[in-house]
Formats: sequence, structure tokens, C-alpha cells
Amino acid sequence: MPSGSGLDCTHHMVNKTRGIITLYRHQRAAFAITSKRGPTPKAPKTPTTELPPGSTISSDNDESKKPLLIQRRGAEFSLTTVARHFGSNFTKSLPYLWENTVGPLRTAVTEKQHI
Repeated sequence: MPSGSGLDCTHHMVNKTRGIITLYRHQRAAFAITSKRGPTPKAPKTPTTELPPGSTISSDNDESKKPLLIQRRGAEFSLTTVARHFGSNFTKSLPYLWENTVGPLRTAVTEKQHI
């Protein structure tokens, strides 16, 4: 194989913390879902009697909440993927991400305990 073919990647170091991590499979799966033709199935509305007492989830399907739900789902998926990738080394490999994720929660819990 000629070294100028672009397939010679022996000089690249790729591991969990260095190199390019591609999301090709995730993009392909997302494209497969979004490229389907036809109407999207609507989720059935949950009757309010089935919601637990004191629940803050509203049973209406408000269109203005959709972007926030999509953002939350994407953030959860991304964080789960990163956590699986780094495993038990997550806090050591990505200390700033860990602190920015857990720090606000720690502050909120501490403030509630002092009230």
C-alpha cells in the first residue's frame, strides 16, 4: 500500500484521550430514523389520573417544550456515551466536565441542607 494513499495511519496515535473519535454510527442511526417517510406516530397522552401525586410533569403535549426535551435527551445521550467511553477513568480524564456537571448539583444539595 503506498504511503500517500491516505490509508496509512500508522503515524496517528488514537486512544481514549487522543485522536479523532468519530460518531459515524450515531449519525448513520440518526439519519436512518429521520429519513423515514410518512407521518411520525403520536405518543398517547397520559391521563392525569395515572401521574404520581405531586408530579410536576404536565400531561399536555406543549409544542414549546419539545426543543427542551430534545436538548435534554441529547445531553443525556452524549453524557452516557462519554461515560461509557471513559469508564472508571471519567473523573480523571475529564475533570472539568465532571466538575461542571456535578458542581451545581453539589451546591444545590448543600444549600438545601442549610435551609
